[in-house]
Amino acid sequence: MMTTTTTLLNKEKKIILFCSAFDDCKNIKTFNISKNVNEIRKNVFINCTSLKSINMDKNNKKYATVNGSLYNKKKNNLIAYPGGRTSSYKVSKGTKYIGNQSFSGATVKKVVLPNTVKNIGYKAFENCKSLNNITIQGSVSFIDAKAFDNTKYYNTSKYWYKGQLYVANCVVDSKENIKSANLKSSTRLIARDDFTLYVYKNTAGNRYAKGNAFNYKVIK
Repeated sequence: MMTTTTTLLNKEKKIILFCSAFDDCKNIKTFNISKNVNEIRKNVFINCTSLKSINMDKNNKKYATVNGSLYNKKKNNLIAYPGGRTSSYKVSKGTKYIGNQSFSGATVKKVVLPNTVKNIGYKAFENCKSLNNITIQGSVSFIDAKAFDNTKYYNTSKYWYKGQLYVANCVVDSKENIKSANLKSSTRLIARDDFTLYVYKNTAGNRYAKGNAFNYKVIK
């Protein structure tokens, strides 16, 4: 485990940050990344529970920093959130994608998504054990599997309805023993892989399930 509080990557060489490279480095507070880093793979900063800021050199051609979080250069894909921030976090307007496992293991309690966000990635908020307040705007059209696994929502009864776990009017999980789904009338979105959808061939439901990578079976 690393004991440094600030990390500065080499300024002279081309660098790849491999998967989980700094996983569980709980003492890192600031991460400064040079312009020469040309590839950052998944889960690099996962479980860095003291990390307050990820600072990207402004001359880096592939990545950028927005309010301490790591983004792609276009600043529309949030790649990694500094997991040591414990209060509320307002995602920057213009963000379209909350990346896979981008908040995983973070200590954040409240997250506000802007109305530009379209997709919430796979395990995006997994293991955010203090999270029980998130604003999801109507712009979100897809929530990937396990996006909210092991968050505080799971342990709070008011978020469960007839075996379904709700996060901001979206069904994100269901209990394994349910035989049928009875959804709230206000339900507007179901996370991928939460159900197996039974659809008729060439219907809107068939097209939706196929287009959004849902588990589905065609009724004959």
